[in-house]
Amino acid sequence: MKTLAFCLLLGSLGAAFAMDRVAAQTAPATGAQLVTLGTAGGPLPRANRAQSSNLLVVNGALYLIDAGGSVTSRIVQSGHDFRKVGKIFNTHPHSDHTAGLATLMVSQWEYQRAEPTDIYGGVEALVKGALAYLTPNAEIRWAEGKTTDGRNL
Repeated sequence: MKTLAFCLLLGSLGAAFAMDRVAAQTAPATGAQLVTLGTAGGPLPRANRAQSSNLLVVNGALYLIDAGGSVTSRIVQSGHDFRKVGKIFNTHPHSDHTAGLATLMVSQWEYQRAEPTDIYGGVEALVKGALAYLTPNAEIRWAEGKTTDGRNL
């Protein structure tokens, strides 16, 4: 009997998790929703938690609060389009809040985000460093025929 109760409990939790995933994928075009993408503090990678990042969806617009490691993948897993993140707010420049910033920047560039992405929070040096880090990749892509200039990100 305890095994059955345990299985039912796990099934209920799984269904609740699945419903949360569906709700995240079908965020309304009006109103506000906060999607927690990562809640782990500190620079140590963990198997079951991602570094700090939250996605605020307001009337369909995507605002990212912190960009911890794997943030681009977490945005996709939440059912949202990483190319639609137009503003990034970093609470402070610790690596567990910024490690995914360069990946998000290059992913938006590679997949043709049309508008510039605004980044706030005292991370100018990190953004400049990310652009320098990503420049060799961009030069290769341009040589291969890519026509979009990544300096607008």
